[in-house]
Amino acid sequence: MLFSQVQALMRQRGEALLGGRFDTLTATYRFPMPLFLRRQRIVVQDRDEATGMLAMLQGTLAESGVRALLPQVRAMDIPRSGRFRVWLDWHTSSPRVPDSLIGSMVYFLQAQGSDFRFEMVACNHLSMPGLAPRLVTMARCA
Repeated sequence: MLFSQVQALMRQRGEALLGGRFDTLTATYRFPMPLFLRRQRIVVQDRDEATGMLAMLQGTLAESGVRALLPQVRAMDIPRSGRFRVWLDWHTSSPRVPDSLIGSMVYFLQAQGSDFRFEMVACNHLSMPGLAPRLVTMARCA
């Protein structure tokens, strides 16, 4: 049951990101939220900072012609005290490239009833050149 819930949740999150519905996304973040971009750590302090980063990401995806974000859950922890990790690959669909791996992430979540809170994110692979340094710079300026 949890696997299908998480897969559906991530699909909805991909749609929300491409649709610019950043409030939907940030409402599920627990702040301050650590974000690891390969070997760099950023601490996203609040909803405003997260919204700015999400807007930058959405703009980069739109410029690349991405029409859909397709999540593929690769593995999940068995929840302990309501907390668990999700290993997920994000694929894109665009006219230029029908299916391309854009990122490999580990999400640290807490289940609260039927809701989920994102406590931390680790990005192990990101195939959008220049995005990670821009996010790091943005976080340091905030």
